[in-house]
Amino acid sequence: MAKIKSKGLFCCDTFILDKSNKASLIGIFENINLDSFPGKMLKIVLVSMFEFEFAKDEEGEEKIKVDVKLFDPKDEQVSINVPTLEMVLRPSSPSAALALELGNIEFKSEGRHLFKLYVSGKEFNSIGVNVNRKK
Repeated sequence: MAKIKSKGLFCCDTFILDKSNKASLIGIFENINLDSFPGKMLKIVLVSMFEFEFAKDEEGEEKIKVDVKLFDPKDEQVSINVPTLEMVLRPSSPSAALALELGNIEFKSEGRHLFKLYVSGKEFNSIGVNVNRKK
């Protein structure tokens, strides 16, 4: 079984992966300003960078399941309709990026919301975003 480490989890406006596999994150943010509540954010790109290491005697590939959930300031889950994703890890490629474009996310209240990333059912990483009323 591969050891999986996080190299980062980000909220941004756009993610680009060029022909040489160079990742570009554009518009990284941690604050969302809305006119009123409830309010919607039309697009958030959630990007997770992974690094993994296989034991020297391991061969083949390993499949992992990845889930993303959003929690409000009261730690209640917010519906974001993201299906469980499956990633294939290979010893020949020791890193990976997962970019999820999330749309029409409704925020019902101000405060710190958390995106939590789960790998094979276990919480792996999280990132907070501050949701505020525009002034």
